Amino acid sequence: MKILEQIAQDIVEKTSQIIKYPISITDNEGYIIGSTDMNRIGFFHPPSLEVIKKEKVIYCRNEIKNNILPGVSVPLKLNHKVIGVLGVVGDPNEVENYVQLVKNQVEMLCQDAIHKEMVELKEKMVEMFVNELINHQGSKNEEGSYLHQLTNVLDVNIMINRVCLIIKMDVPIPPSEEQRYKDIRDTILHYLRILFDEHKDDMITYIDNMKFIIFKAMPYPESYSVLLNTLSGKMTRLNEYLSKRYQANSMAALGEVCNGLDGFSLTFHTAQLAM
Repeated sequence: MKILEQIAQDIVEKTSQIIKYPISITDNEGYIIGSTDMNRIGFFHPPSLEVIKKEKVIYCRNEIKNNILPGVSVPLKLNHKVIGVLGVVGDPNEVENYVQLVKNQVEMLCQDAIHKEMVELKEKMVEMFVNELINHQGSKNEEGSYLHQLTNVLDVNIMINRVCLIIKMDVPIPPSEEQRYKDIRDTILHYLRILFDEHKDDMITYIDNMKFIIFKAMPYPESYSVLLNTLSGKMTRLNEYLSKRYQANSMAALGEVCNGLDGFSLTFHTAQLAM
């Protein structure tokens, strides 16, 4: 599993420091993808295949010629499916007390990594979706059909009233400093979600040049007045945060309340005019 390959060595290095025993992780084909002894990475580990097939604990004895060290090997599972094998190296009578603890930790980290990857994927899809929406010119064509498909994938209710809020920031980081720019952008995006993500149909993403777009859901008759009454306080908090962390400031503009696919573009462009 790709996720396990990506985090295996990091898990090994951090965990082996805590329990003071060497650790190895193999993939679901029996090849070592993480090891306290980096020289073992890439080697085939025969007992791991037995662990994967039988889905049970295997106690290993020392077989140097076969690249097998003494210890205990257990299956790693994700959603009830074996994705690899964890091996704790040492006297089996000593290390078996640690195996289940480390196994639980590794499986939890895999779950966390998958969740993070899914969140990042959805964020990318939302960013792409919003960029398509704000340039949308009517729905009676192939583009409209494509956007309708995306609304289904992202579970977007297009009939609810929404208003676009554009927030532009003067963070002094040039896009040429790509990684730093991305890190700051993502941090600010996270803070905007803390401030503005209040309804399951709210959509918050990045456009370009430190410009962020928020499609606020207006599900109730009083939603717009509530937004107006709270916006000043939220912008004050945002600017205090930007000033303290990046010596920066921001400005915002609201569009008209609209709905439907065409409404996304309309409320965005009226917000742009207001800005």
